[in-house]
Amino acid sequence: MRPCSSQPLSKPPFGKDGFSKYWTKHRPLKLPKRARHACRVLSPLERLEELGTRRFGVIFELEGIIVPSCAKADREEWQQIAREEGLEQPAEYQLRAALRKKTDHAVSRVFNWASEPQQVRFLTQRKSALFCKRTETTDHRAHEHVLAFLRLLDGFDVPCAIYSSQLSSEELTVLLRRLQLTGYFKTESVIGRDDVQSGLPDTEYYLVAARALFRPISKCIVISDHHLAIEATTEIGMKCVIVNGVDSTWELRGANMVVPSLEWISFRNLQNIFRYQYHHENPGIPAHAHVDPADINIEDITSSSIDFN
Repeated sequence: MRPCSSQPLSKPPFGKDGFSKYWTKHRPLKLPKRARHACRVLSPLERLEELGTRRFGVIFELEGIIVPSCAKADREEWQQIAREEGLEQPAEYQLRAALRKKTDHAVSRVFNWASEPQQVRFLTQRKSALFCKRTETTDHRAHEHVLAFLRLLDGFDVPCAIYSSQLSSEELTVLLRRLQLTGYFKTESVIGRDDVQSGLPDTEYYLVAARALFRPISKCIVISDHHLAIEATTEIGMKCVIVNGVDSTWELRGANMVVPSLEWISFRNLQNIFRYQYHHENPGIPAHAHVDPADINIEDITSSSIDFN
C-alpha cells in the first residue's frame, strides 16, 4: 500500500549527473564505526576470531624478563664507569632513579656526567658493553623458561615485540641472535633505546611496539618486572603482567596479573585478562564470543541481534 504523502514519491532523475545528485541526497545513513564492524562479523566463526580473546599481542621487556634482572650488578657497572672515566661517583638516590631509565638519559639527566652528544654516546655504549658482557653468564634455567613461553605464544600465532632501555635496536638484535631468540621477534618488533625519545614511565615504548605488532593498544599485554611498566600501561589502557622480582607486592597492585615466573603463565591466563573486559565493553556481543573456540559446540551458535546503542 502506498504511504500517504502530500507530495508524490520522487523517482531518481536521469542525465549526465542527475543520478549522482539523487544518491548524494538519498543515500543510506552511515552507521557508526562500531556498528559497521559488528555487521561485518555477524558470522559466528568470524566473530570468534575477530572479537574473541585470541587477537592480542605480547610486549616483552628485555631487562628482567628475557635477561634476569640484577639491580646490584647494574649499580656496580655505573660505579665502574665512574672510576674508569674519572667521573663523580653517583649517589644512592641517583642509582635508584637510573634503574630502567634510558641509558643516555641516565648519563645526561640523572648523573649529569656529560651534555655533549659524543661524550654521552661514548658513556652509553660503554654501559651497553658491560651489560652485554653480564648477559653472557645468563642463568640457563631462566632462559629455558623464556624459550618455553615464547614457543607457547608462537604455537597460538601471538605476535611478540621486545624493548630495551639499555641497548640500541642493533645491539638488541645481536643479543637475541646470541640467545637464539630472533625467530620469535620480527625486525620491526625489536625496539631499542634509539627508537624512542623518552623512556619509562613514558608510554612511547609501548605505543611504538603496538604499532609494530599491528594490534590495538587495548589488545596488547606488557610483560615486565618493574612498577614503571604498570604506570605506563595504566595511562594508555594496555594490560600488564608482572613477574615479581625485587619490587614490593603493594607496588604491583595495579597489574592485571602478578606471577613468580613465566612458567606460571598459561595461554588461558592471558585470555582471561581480556574475557570479562569485552563482555562489559560490548554488551551486544554474545557471551560465547569470549570463550575459547575449543570449548564451544559450533552447532549451538546462532546469529543474534547486536545493540548499536
